[in-house]
This record gives sequence, structure tokens and C-alpha cells, in this order.
Amino acid sequence: MKEMKLICLSGAYKNAGDFLIEMRTKRLLEHVLKNISITTILRKDIVERFAEIEKADAVIYSGGPIYLQDLNTYMPLKYCKQLVEKTMILGGGWWGDNAGSESNYEYQFTEESKMFFAAVGKYGYGCSCRDLYTVRALQKEQVQNVFMVGCPAWYDLKYIHEKVLASGKIIKNILISDPAMDCNFSLSLMLIDYLKKRYPDATISYVFHRGTTTDEYTPYEMAASIQNFIEELEKRSIQYTDISYCADGFQIYDTCDLHVGFRVHAHIYNLSHRNRTVLIEEDGRGAGVNQALGLPHIKAYNDEISSMIPELRAWRRNSGKIKNSHFLEEVALYLDILECTHDQYLLNAFSLMEEYYFQMVKFIKRLEKRGGSNGIILC
Repeated sequence: MKEMKLICLSGAYKNAGDFLIEMRTKRLLEHVLKNISITTILRKDIVERFAEIEKADAVIYSGGPIYLQDLNTYMPLKYCKQLVEKTMILGGGWWGDNAGSESNYEYQFTEESKMFFAAVGKYGYGCSCRDLYTVRALQKEQVQNVFMVGCPAWYDLKYIHEKVLASGKIIKNILISDPAMDCNFSLSLMLIDYLKKRYPDATISYVFHRGTTTDEYTPYEMAASIQNFIEELEKRSIQYTDISYCADGFQIYDTCDLHVGFRVHAHIYNLSHRNRTVLIEEDGRGAGVNQALGLPHIKAYNDEISSMIPELRAWRRNSGKIKNSHFLEEVALYLDILECTHDQYLLNAFSLMEEYYFQMVKFIKRLEKRGGSNGIILC
């Protein structure tokens, strides 16, 4: 059998979560398919390495909000369109700033982006999605061959069939992940203070997924906010770790009894290792994970935001003007429910993850043989 040459176009630049997606995509492909070679190329290098990409048997986009309204802001569509028949989108997602129905159903692709996704659905290997919000966004544009498979980062092959909690019953080690938006650092401090009171005997540590200093991916203003926040951590004697620029840092979560935080991929990693985890949703991406897995929504923002026009919504969010003043009460209630039900919400989520995994495997196998109907496919 001839070796199949795959190119994975990666968005892993700094955020640890993107490196996790890249790593688990490669492991999934190697597990499901036989006789393949995989080359990973950064999406920003598409033009420079286009001659190499053209020679591949298939081009795979995985992770990140690939279903952007204007994909040209993220990668050169002029070149991507030449690869449509070789293209598979693996567990891609939309980028919605909140989980409101209006935001989801009013999500508008540019004509060029819509035509690209439609072409991948009709002539390529298909468009798969990490959540149902993304499915909706493509459904309303009548894109064909849309699959709900979850994100590649959901699946650690060692644990995929496990349906019991790995976290300890007694909570001794708590990890808190950082927000993507600096206006939510104040919520982080409230969360730390609450968890210290609730679990006075536990060790609490903090994890930064996107670094702590300025560079080409982190503007000076954000880095300054992080440094101010670190001063508050030090006042509270909270240890912190920076896991940016690779996936290896996620191992810090392996021994935690509880993760509570803002990073979607901290939540995903802990779910994939069957650890106890609570996500504070900053936007529609986190909401998508929780909705797909039947987990409660705890938002960093107030529901009022969903009724605003997009321009006002963006300004109010970025300025931190609209926060969910009840988020701590919601965290407390959810932790109470987990305790009294023996973590049943999470156990249900583990079962759903396994079911979505089977759909992911079916979708990846399309690379071996084209097929499927031309309708919207959810299972």
C-alpha cells in the first residue's frame, strides 16, 4: 500500500492549548490510519511552503477557530482554495464572543469564506466541528458534509474508554488556569480567595497558558496586566507556572484533584484525563465544549451582552464593563452538586466524549476512501 502523505496545518504559535491540539491530532491520525507520514506546517507559512503542501495527499486543518467569519484574516484563502479537494477540517470551531442564540444564528461568513467551507464540504473530505454552535453556523449556510466530532484535544487514547473519575475524593491539589482576557483577572482573584476558604487544607497553584511576558504574540499592555496580577498572586503566596510554547506543560494537571479556571484547553485536558474540572466561560468557545458534553454553563460575562449589537458588545467585553456578578455563587453551587452526586455530571461527560470519539474515528477514515451523503451529518 502506498504511503499517504498528510500535511497538518497548525495554529500552534504560543498558546499551550494549540500545541495540545497539534499533538493529539497527530496521535489520532497515526492511531486510526495505516501507512501515513505526517508533516506539520504553521498556517502562517502556507505561502512559503506551498509547493510542499501541494504534493501532499491530504491537507488537514485542526484546532483553533478555523470557521472564522473572515478566514482571510487568519490565512491566505487565495492559496487554500487551490487545495480544496485535498482538504479536511478536523474538529474546527467558530469564534463567538458569547453563547447567546442571537450571536450564533447571526454569525455571518464573508462570501469568500462561505464559498471555501462549502467547497471543502462538497469536494474535499468534509467539515467537522468541535461543538454544536459551529454545526449551527455551517448548517444555516447549507454547507454539506458537516460532522460533529469534538476537538482532537478531547481525546487522550489512554483514557478514552475510562468512565470513572481519576481525581482524588479528597481535594488536596487545586490548579487555576488564567483568563484570556485581562479584564477577568479580578474574577481570578475572587476565585482564589473563595477556593482558599472552601478548601483551607488544599494547595492552590496558578497556571498561565499564554505566557507572562510581552513578545510578538502578547502585547505590552496585556503583559503589564499579567505582571500586576502576579504581584497579587505573590501577596497571597500562590505559586504559578507558565506552560506556553509547548504541550508538555499540561502534565502539571495530571495530579490535580480539581481544576477551576478560564482556559478551555485546561478544562479539556482535565476531562480527557478524567479529572474534576470546572470552566468559567469567557466566550462561545468554552460554552461550546460544555454544551456538547452536557456540563453547566458558568459565564464570566453577564447575559445582557447577548442582546447588544456586535460593536457595542465587543467594547463592553474588552473594557470589562459587563461581568457576571454571580459567578462565584454558580461555582459554589456546581461544586456542591458534584459532591452530593459523586461527580455525576462529569461521569456523563466522559461517556459522551467516548461517543464523540467514535464519530471522530469514522470521520478520519474518510481519508482512506471518499464517501458519505451530501446532507448535514451529526452522527
